[in-house]
Amino acid sequence: MEHKLSKAQIEAKTYVETYKLEKIIGDMLNALVYSKDPHPTVFMIKYLASLAGPSELQENGILIGSQTLQPESQVFKIPAPKSKDSEKVEEIKSHSAEPKNHPKPVPVFPHNSKSLVQKHMPESLWNKLCHIKTKLNHDLHECLTIGLQHPDSIPGIYAADSECYEVFHEVFKPVIEELQQWTSSDKHTTVLNLSHFKCVNCDPIGEIVKSIKVSVDRNIIGFSFPIGLNSSERVEVQQKIQEILDPFLDSSFTRMDDSRAGESEPSLIDLFKDKYSHTDLAKDWPNGRGIFIAEDLSIAINLENHLQFLSKTTNGDLEKVFNKVLYIAGQLNARFEHNNLLGYLTSSPDNIGTGIQASVILRLENVLKKSNSFKFDLLACNIIDGEYIELMTCKTLGVNEEDIFKALANAIEYLVSEEKRLTPKIEEVPEIEESDTRRVEVGGVEENFESNIEEAQMKNVEEVEEERLKKVIDEEQ
Repeated sequence: MEHKLSKAQIEAKTYVETYKLEKIIGDMLNALVYSKDPHPTVFMIKYLASLAGPSELQENGILIGSQTLQPESQVFKIPAPKSKDSEKVEEIKSHSAEPKNHPKPVPVFPHNSKSLVQKHMPESLWNKLCHIKTKLNHDLHECLTIGLQHPDSIPGIYAADSECYEVFHEVFKPVIEELQQWTSSDKHTTVLNLSHFKCVNCDPIGEIVKSIKVSVDRNIIGFSFPIGLNSSERVEVQQKIQEILDPFLDSSFTRMDDSRAGESEPSLIDLFKDKYSHTDLAKDWPNGRGIFIAEDLSIAINLENHLQFLSKTTNGDLEKVFNKVLYIAGQLNARFEHNNLLGYLTSSPDNIGTGIQASVILRLENVLKKSNSFKFDLLACNIIDGEYIELMTCKTLGVNEEDIFKALANAIEYLVSEEKRLTPKIEEVPEIEESDTRRVEVGGVEENFESNIEEAQMKNVEEVEEERLKKVIDEEQ
């Protein structure tokens, strides 16, 4: 029998749902547990305060004080209750004295945050930019949301739309320069002609090269980037993307929903959720997201960027995976956000420019016995379990797609050749097959091998018999 809720319970349930309290508290706890802040109460106070505007806080008697976590700092001042008349008088005085653009409190990053933006955004710069919004109505605080929620984010700042890179360039530029080792004088070029991406597959059976993954991230023109999308906008972007992808989605593609993600191995969705599930990038999950999977190409929608094209292989065929992602990206090139200075505009500054992320895993058991220090142009190197090396792209701006391709091809070719050179050679001993008709050459004369064996056996029998008779005669004597 269904339990009927009381009037009070219905009102409470309606209140919680109307103000989305369950989601707010859940998101706050996720962010707190992820950051492991040593001051959980202060963290939660600041988290909740960040959800309200400064004027709303001030109108309700909550004043943001020091931005530090010192115990003696009075973060909030909550006045004692006053009569309605005195509240009205004070409210009139407060608003009349309040400047038109009252400074917003400087965002406070988690104590264990690794973000670069903290050192490139002094309070004076924050006060200068905090009230400015882009044409799509995004402000600087929205760009900092992921950095505030995700302590492991290195940039700490994500663009909510393409205009953010221009409107808030005083914050984005120094972060990009440090991340990419780039200056605005470095000319960025784009190379998408597939004739530039040719190389030899030096390990076609995957004996040494165990995995190659290449992905390209893009955002389509005219829409907020995923961090800036609300629920209805995200669905609109998803529908638009499926419309432009339709000519490429033949019968070889399967639509993979969230429940089937990672059936055989971690998919793009699983990897995204592991990294961003506690942040606003995953809000309203899985609404407006999706992934299309074919044998050698995956296309993800509305994860970190509007689109991510991924191709992978389990041998040394770098040319194949590069051509796979760049072909479809090139066909849709006119639809993507791009400018001459920064190249393709992605949500995160660490992928801006080419939008390419690449990873190559090689088994180099013998190479690693000789050396564990490697240096390659445009690539980072990570040793795994003492016998594997992972090569990863570490620069996407100020270099073009061909530069990255050649860096990977040269590194793979060198490491594969070194591993083969250092692998101990095993000498093969030819097997001797028994055959009635096999003939061997002895002293230049061919003789039947079988007859030689029989002759030897006959001689052995005669010798044994002769020895036996000799022994018998000796005994009789």
